[in-house]
Amino acid sequence: MLEINEVINNRYIIEKIIGNGTFGHVYRANHVRKSMLYAVKTEPLTSTYTTLTHECNILKYLYDNRCRSIPSISWYGRHTNMFCLVIPLYDMTLTNYLCDRKLSLSSLYKLFPKLITLMQTIHELHVIHCDIKPDNFMVKNGELFLIDFGLARVCVDEQSNHVEDIQQTEITGNIRFCSYFVITGHRPSIRDDIISLGYLFLYVINMELPWDNIPRIEDSQYLRNHVLHIRNRKNAEYKKLSSIKQFSSTIDKHLIMYFQYIYSIPYGELPCYDALRNLFA
Repeated sequence: MLEINEVINNRYIIEKIIGNGTFGHVYRANHVRKSMLYAVKTEPLTSTYTTLTHECNILKYLYDNRCRSIPSISWYGRHTNMFCLVIPLYDMTLTNYLCDRKLSLSSLYKLFPKLITLMQTIHELHVIHCDIKPDNFMVKNGELFLIDFGLARVCVDEQSNHVEDIQQTEITGNIRFCSYFVITGHRPSIRDDIISLGYLFLYVINMELPWDNIPRIEDSQYLRNHVLHIRNRKNAEYKKLSSIKQFSSTIDKHLIMYFQYIYSIPYGELPCYDALRNLFA
């Protein structure tokens, strides 16, 4: 771990720890000369999965292609026994933003198209995020940003063909917000980011998801992120389109239309983002 007042790259003074990720910690830091605040993500050199290097490469590719709703890289490199990624420090997560303001449904309807557009700018560069959830959207000066690209991937091959769908046994991303197709073993695609975004919309309207109350059932045969874990199979039942329609008494009709459309998109195809935005116009 980094120490308080430790200096990174002769520029960034560590102030305090602000988060714990799967593979490392996140710190708040101050620039030694500019009096600007930054976030410093760290990952041990000995980590089995080098997600920070991967995230840095994805962010650089997106930023070099004029995507601006993502963190810019202030510095990336090795410091003592860890890799460090220095990025902007945002005001708050989308979760905190919504809790502080208690937005009306009409105000949320103005927010949803902005999130759809943000996702479109990334998808059009053939990148899928694979971990869409409220805490990965940040707010700064009223603008929205998407962070945490450690699980992101490019979804086309060297010939610009979409990668093929394959069956997977391990679930990619947050189980609560991963799409029906991902939790049933499909390789993530652009469609799945947009489905997860729909779950996020459902959450911010109701402040809960229909599958939040699934009992904590132990499964001695499968790991928690295995598609055949008993809780994941139950979660998948709730995420079926037919099940979502059954929650229509608590789910906004526009969201039902959103899910009907996005669930019908074949693997590897882009959605019509204009049509999605128009649902909330």
